[in-house]
Amino acid sequence: MKNLNAEKEAKARAQIKAATEEQEENVAEFETEEALIDIRRLKRRG
Repeated sequence: MKNLNAEKEAKARAQIKAATEEQEENVAEFETEEALIDIRRLKRRG
């Protein structure tokens, strides 16, 4: 029983880690897009 719980916990931790990494990538992509938009706006203003 302990082994099964340890396996479930390890799987859950791996899923959390993967989700966290994906979320960090999404945030980085969003921030990059926001920065590009800001650059375009600044270029238009001259």
